[in-house]
Amino acid sequence: MKILKPISLFIILIGITIIYSCKENSSSVAKGEKEQAELIKKLKNRPDQMGSPSKSNKLVKEIYENTVKFTDGTQMMLPFLKKKGTNVFFLVRHAEKMPNQDNPDLTNAGKERATNLSLLLRNADLDNIYSTDTKRTLQTALPTLQAYGIKKDSYEANQLKQFAQDLMKGSKGKRALIVGHSNTTPNLVNHFKGKQVYKNIDEKDYGKLYIVAAEAVGKAEVLEFNY
Repeated sequence: MKILKPISLFIILIGITIIYSCKENSSSVAKGEKEQAELIKKLKNRPDQMGSPSKSNKLVKEIYENTVKFTDGTQMMLPFLKKKGTNVFFLVRHAEKMPNQDNPDLTNAGKERATNLSLLLRNADLDNIYSTDTKRTLQTALPTLQAYGIKKDSYEANQLKQFAQDLMKGSKGKRALIVGHSNTTPNLVNHFKGKQVYKNIDEKDYGKLYIVAAEAVGKAEVLEFNY
């Protein structure tokens, strides 16, 4: 029997180690891709589900064209946000407001949240920013308006169905921030979905973020996050 020289044996051992390492890395990548796909599947709103759908408890730090980055350092790719002919809308409720006022300003915490929103969306390639004409929604939108150097577009809170239809007209591939209220924001998402799915936001919750990718009214993907 031919005895291998030490150098040959060493090369063989290195080869085995490399093959094993490649298999391990391939397995890890596949596992990561599978976990991400499962999370996206959970986040997507199911047509037959009433009330609040599954959502991520992670806090969003920043959004790029089709990537959501979280404060824990992880990120999620959302390919359908770049799908041809898809309009993408980022919907939030106004930030924290002063109590016991008819048309309140934001609190200091609210102003800080509004600034964080502008940082979150600074690379989201927004074309438009919509707000109702109240102080709290306008002040929430202001830092993002200033960051993009564009003017605010108004919409009527009592004409959400028409607003959703108008947003879907014209050119496709639009990207917009829409600032609303605890009742109008989830209801506008429902109009995009074409059915009642989302309930009003709790009065104490100011950090809800909905990402809507809509090809048409009634044909939309919705993901729910917090920021």
